[in-house]
Amino acid sequence: MKTLCVNSSDTKAQVALILDNSIENFYVENPHSEFLLPKISEILDAKNFDVTDFDNYAVVVGPGSFTGIRIAVSIIKAMAVVNTKANLIKISNFDLIAFNQKQHKNFLVALYSGNEDLYVCEYQDSISVKTFALNSKLLMEYAKENNLTIYASLLEKDKLNNLEANFIEVKSETLALLSQQMIDNQNFVSIDHLTPIYVKLSQAEKQLKEKVLNQIIIEKATNVDEVLDIENNCFEEKWSKETLLNEISLPNKHYLIAKYNNEIVGYIGVEECYDELSLLKVGVKENFRNYGVGTKLLSYTIDLQKQKGLKKYFLEVNVNNIIAKNLYKKLGFKQVSIRKNYYKNGDDCLVMLLED
Repeated sequence: MKTLCVNSSDTKAQVALILDNSIENFYVENPHSEFLLPKISEILDAKNFDVTDFDNYAVVVGPGSFTGIRIAVSIIKAMAVVNTKANLIKISNFDLIAFNQKQHKNFLVALYSGNEDLYVCEYQDSISVKTFALNSKLLMEYAKENNLTIYASLLEKDKLNNLEANFIEVKSETLALLSQQMIDNQNFVSIDHLTPIYVKLSQAEKQLKEKVLNQIIIEKATNVDEVLDIENNCFEEKWSKETLLNEISLPNKHYLIAKYNNEIVGYIGVEECYDELSLLKVGVKENFRNYGVGTKLLSYTIDLQKQKGLKKYFLEVNVNNIIAKNLYKKLGFKQVSIRKNYYKNGDDCLVMLLED
């Protein structure tokens, strides 16, 4: 059994060989675009191996350096095209840290991202369930609320000095040992699913986000068809066309759409009652999420609250919807109560309030 493992998501790339019961590690300096492939070729030549001799390929898909991740993934994909019998293993940097802790089944793993927000992955029953970006303060609040321990790499302790976490050593043999564990469990992916993990936007996506935000237009919804498509694609509990038609026609309810290049990419609905405003729904098309469309829609309704002299703005959010909770907090909303087992899956609901 021969396995080739590659991790080029950090400054120094690692190449590991699993040959039956033995492990060999090699390291490659930057730039990976120049040195990684020649190093792999050198290793194979020294062992008198061909690409087709391998039974498995494992690669770390991030998060980390955009360029480094793409290089390693591209190399492994190219090998897999030649060696179609080989199994493919997809590993995250979160998993490398998680593999080295044995105390908890439910926990968080944090990675340094280069700026205020950290890369975070939540594990339930030792399985990763979601990834997100959050700053140290909010991450520690989330960990406390959900009784979760935070783990991070000992190598990043200086960079994460504001984070209360358990810093653990990621041993050099971890890449190979985790790869072997996934092989034993037959945790393989297809070549189409061997894709990088990007918790944050790439540079191209950042440029598109800026373009979208500069050109987006917020208008009053006047036609039910303007919101029906988003309703059907964004919500599990969908409103019918008749319900939406009635909602839009009511004088105390305000429905707004976000348009980009004449395409409706999101909508928001709020209800006005006495001196209060309540959020009813906000949805954004999947390919326009994380671009700030939802933030712009919410900000527009906050301005509406002020224009109408309404003292309070209420909304409800699932306690486990980290991204939404973080957004609402940034906009000034504060938690005022909690509704236990509010949602169908048993999750709690947070009631949040913004006061003028």
